[in-house]
Amino acid sequence: MALSEDTLARLVVAIHDQRELKGCIIGLHAEQQSRLLHTGNARYRNYGRVIVIIEMTPPRALNWRIPTAVDKPVEISHPPEYVTNRSKLAPELIGAGLSCGLAVFSTAGAVAATGATASTVGATMPIMVASWVGAVTASIQCVNGLTRASEVIWHPEDNSLQRWDDNTLYTRAILLVDGVGVLASVVSLAPAVRGVFDVLAQHSGHFTVEQIMRMTKAQRLAATKQAVERTLKLPGGREALKRAMQASGLRPGKAEKLIVHGAVKADKTATLINAARPLMRREAFLRLVGSIRNLLSTKWPELAGIAASATPANLTGSASGSVNALFVHIMNRDPN
Repeated sequence: MALSEDTLARLVVAIHDQRELKGCIIGLHAEQQSRLLHTGNARYRNYGRVIVIIEMTPPRALNWRIPTAVDKPVEISHPPEYVTNRSKLAPELIGAGLSCGLAVFSTAGAVAATGATASTVGATMPIMVASWVGAVTASIQCVNGLTRASEVIWHPEDNSLQRWDDNTLYTRAILLVDGVGVLASVVSLAPAVRGVFDVLAQHSGHFTVEQIMRMTKAQRLAATKQAVERTLKLPGGREALKRAMQASGLRPGKAEKLIVHGAVKADKTATLINAARPLMRREAFLRLVGSIRNLLSTKWPELAGIAASATPANLTGSASGSVNALFVHIMNRDPN
């Protein structure tokens, strides 16, 4: 005799009242048919680990063999794996440490940017705004990281972090906060990065004889003065330039005069620039190294924040963010 729906509902409640079966999936096989009585509850550790199947058979045919065929089989999808908070302990602690450390340094950078803005009468206002936006978003991520780490510590056997990560509203909000922070870091980095590219793009001082011949006197004078100015920035640059010009056939007095006053004649311009070229290359290299060192020493919190956002969540927990999500989206995108 088939059981009523009310009896089956009471049976489900009775099964879930057992501690070892709480939250598990329950199925029923009766009269050559199978169906799902309860989908289970992902809040409990038994979800995905324990499945109860109630089998009803006629008294004279009682046996423990599960029929190999049914009239209308019901497909039950496999539940997602139950992931305990304990398994995420190390990544979440790392993520909280990274987020809160970056929040402290980002706030300090924002304070410094505010002072610079005051001293330059608003010339660096965009940088100051970007710095404070970065500090605020980093602080939000710090709070999120601490909350997740606390959840792991206080509820190690629960799967609350798994449920949070499956919540679309929560994940999108955190990714939005991280994305705004990354954008603010890019804006804050812009002047320092531009300085590096300016050095790379700056003319090395190389002119062909044809170019020098086509120059006006004013252009030759400007080119030679620029070459001298860049050369004199090097330690011992003046003496090195003078020796190079003397090796080209100029007398010491004439070489000194060109260094002081520049050149307007094509031949003298070519001599001075050719002599200064190796020194200018060295000066450009030193400026490039200096600009990169300045970028790394003053903007490392922004660079570290972007790098942390690009790391996978299984390594850095909450510190992983929008950059990693973008990478994953690109890698998983269907080319068709």
